[in-house]
Amino acid sequence: MPAAIGHDVMPAGIGGDVMPAAIGDDVMPAGVGGRRLPAKTEQRMRFCDSAKMAVGLAATALPFARSHAEQAERWLRILRVNGAVGSAMQGIGLPEQPLVAHAGPSDAEPCRPDALAMVVEAAARSARERDAEGVTTQDLFVGVAATYGAAFDHALAVRGTTSAEVLERLPIAGR
Repeated sequence: MPAAIGHDVMPAGIGGDVMPAAIGDDVMPAGVGGRRLPAKTEQRMRFCDSAKMAVGLAATALPFARSHAEQAERWLRILRVNGAVGSAMQGIGLPEQPLVAHAGPSDAEPCRPDALAMVVEAAARSARERDAEGVTTQDLFVGVAATYGAAFDHALAVRGTTSAEVLERLPIAGR
């Protein structure tokens, strides 16, 4: 199942270790919406194994979300068990399920078909800003927070934490 994200870039977990650093607005990773378009890549960034796993899981899970908020919720569940972000969230005691069953303000907002590409682009930007050699789950967390905003903040809040609390526990240089 070697679907390409860009011209010669393999998606996470399918044998490749390089993903696009900047994806144009017209690009959808294969498997998310079923489209396959050429990537506008400024530079390629390596993804650590846990970040590749997280992106691969998201590419599988996001198409089944019914709303923008549900996409954010799926990202949270993926990040909670992967890499340094997973360790930080588990250290906080972040539960799998929300502590409060309450619909968030973004539940009515429809899914964004380009959300995965937006997260990957924001994560790569985060990695470049901190002069990293590659993208980690820490960068994905920053990308998810930037892409989903209030919906992601709500998913964290109903579990008793904030983006700031998670970031404080991560060893990100310059943050």
